[in-house]
Amino acid sequence: MQLDHRSILVKDLEASIAFYRSVLGMDLLRTSGAPMTGAWLGADGKDIVHLNTGPTEGLGHVKDVHIALRTDRFAELIDALEDKSVAFESWQGEAGAVGRHALGFRQIYLQDPDGYWIEINDVDPGRKLRTLE
Repeated sequence: MQLDHRSILVKDLEASIAFYRSVLGMDLLRTSGAPMTGAWLGADGKDIVHLNTGPTEGLGHVKDVHIALRTDRFAELIDALEDKSVAFESWQGEAGAVGRHALGFRQIYLQDPDGYWIEINDVDPGRKLRTLE
């Protein structure tokens, strides 16, 4: 079994699309609704996040509830975030800090325009992923 995508509610669809495209480098794969009320973004033609317009009040964004991404261009991403003045932090909340997961890979956390937390992990070639069996 694999995760297909994560669906989230957003206040401003255009602002969220711009964030996921310009900050995280995702592709806009398709939209839905007339007028547009939803959008799928991803990479390599695969869905990662599905944005839907809707009420976001009371969602209570906490870091433990997040979207986790992995990249083999971690250092480039950090440079791009700094160039764009996009705030990020370690798990512990240290602003501008790159943390290290207990398994050894580097990671950061940032928030999208609606306050959703996004965890970004460096690729660790020796990391074994658990599978459901």
